[in-house]
Amino acid sequence: MKTERYKQLDGLRAFATCLVVASHTHAFKLTGQGGLAVAFFFVLSGYLLVLPWQKDGEERFCSLSGILYFYWKRILRLIPVYYVVYLAVHWLTNSPESIIEHLLFINCSGHLWFLQQEVLFYILAPVLMLILAFLKKRVKLPNLLLAILLFVAAQFAQKYLGANVFYLMGNGKRQNFRFGIFLMGMAFGYVQKSGLLSSIKSLPGKITADVASIALLACSLFSSAYFLAKFNPNLSEYYVGWNHPLWCAFGSGSLLLILTLNNQGYISKLFRLPFIVYIGQMSYVIYLVHFFMIPYATFPSPKRTFCAVFAASLGLAAVWNEWFEKPLQKLASCWPAHKK
Repeated sequence: MKTERYKQLDGLRAFATCLVVASHTHAFKLTGQGGLAVAFFFVLSGYLLVLPWQKDGEERFCSLSGILYFYWKRILRLIPVYYVVYLAVHWLTNSPESIIEHLLFINCSGHLWFLQQEVLFYILAPVLMLILAFLKKRVKLPNLLLAILLFVAAQFAQKYLGANVFYLMGNGKRQNFRFGIFLMGMAFGYVQKSGLLSSIKSLPGKITADVASIALLACSLFSSAYFLAKFNPNLSEYYVGWNHPLWCAFGSGSLLLILTLNNQGYISKLFRLPFIVYIGQMSYVIYLVHFFMIPYATFPSPKRTFCAVFAASLGLAAVWNEWFEKPLQKLASCWPAHKK
């Protein structure tokens, strides 16, 4: 897998993380854009699941060892830091919330509903990939047709998988499983695998791709309720990420696809800057811890609150990465299937 080539995806994680923290701290008039950023994270999870740069990414799910290795990596990536952060906060704040419900992802509060969605998706992921492997290898469906099927499935999932289908409790009420958003990300992965859109090499193509990237990034900022209310006061509490999740997912997938294909474009190069990539690599821990710090960041302006919360979250993420994440990554690589 060409990890070097796609470091811009880490840069996009950094951008989305900043959107989430800005939304929760009410900074830069971006209140409510956290929903759009979360849609991006879900799309990215689906996109990376299919390994869009690898011809036969489905093959790794065609053996029990491959499936167990997938779960092993996901558990080591998601669970240890979540347990440490939640248990520490629960103990320090004397929270009355149920520890068991949170540790088993039965009823998560606050921003932790996000992790319920990711965990359920990863539980289902091997089944999805086995179905796609069957359609690709046995039925001989091409990647582009698989992408179309996933786009259609995303629409049906968004329409019919309501809160009563899956038992997901968050903040005291049933939550919709955002399955359609994950499927949208997988669809864009298969669009790339299809080769329909080859790498952008011509100068006009690079310029067009950069302009499209800038437009999509601008939409993620200027679609906030604050800016929408400038055109229509009735939209002062209109949060596009919650009201139009599939549109946000489609925009996120388009941006992912453009930046991976336009590898030498200026926006891709911007998102590959080392510090931006580093923030992106810390994004999961930043997301987990930042929300718990906000009540204690009593600054006179949202911008100062954002800066303080983000800096403190990044610092904790850096400590976790150095002392715990790197050893966990080494542990993940000890799986026998990884050594073949």
